[in-house]
Amino acid sequence: MAAVLRAAVTSGTLYAVGNIIDQTLVQKRFRPLQPSQTSATTTPAAAMAAALEQLDTRQTAKFAVIGACLHGPYFLAGFRFLDWALGTGRTFPTIVAKAILGQVAVSPPFIAMFLGLSAVLDGKDPVARIKEKFLAINISSCLIWPFLSIVNFRWVPVNRRILFINIAGIFWNTYLSFETNARKAHVQLERQLQLQSQGKR
Repeated sequence: MAAVLRAAVTSGTLYAVGNIIDQTLVQKRFRPLQPSQTSATTTPAAAMAAALEQLDTRQTAKFAVIGACLHGPYFLAGFRFLDWALGTGRTFPTIVAKAILGQVAVSPPFIAMFLGLSAVLDGKDPVARIKEKFLAINISSCLIWPFLSIVNFRWVPVNRRILFINIAGIFWNTYLSFETNARKAHVQLERQLQLQSQGKR
């Protein structure tokens, strides 16, 4: 039980961190600028303060819940499954086999559950969100996580695996946050720029 609680707290905290990074450093690039934000004298500290003021705490809380209730417990069980299926050895063939099995059998169900749960928390259709975003996220996952999994299984102590994937995955969590929240803002900004361009003609 202590291991589950530790995994939940770790994942919940770092999922929230990933969302805050997304909102303050990534999503703001796709928000239309307000006149007060366009001043050339705006300092980095003032810009960060403004970004924090606009922070959507409900969105951050949603990611904290997903991290604590889904990611932490799920991957704790997933790592135990891989140890049961392939053993706890740290030889290169074993860790490569674990990385492959994890990517095939553990990661895809998590991505689907993540998308479904995030949609439910947003009041959206989970099936539609899974159909829309699953393939792109799974492909991105296959390009990143097998290599990090090899590091994790080879060198990281068993009781630190959840911490490792969360720290290594802060940027991944930021990407997930962007995929599930900021794409619409990006499209809206592109439309706004198109309308402005048409208005100048």
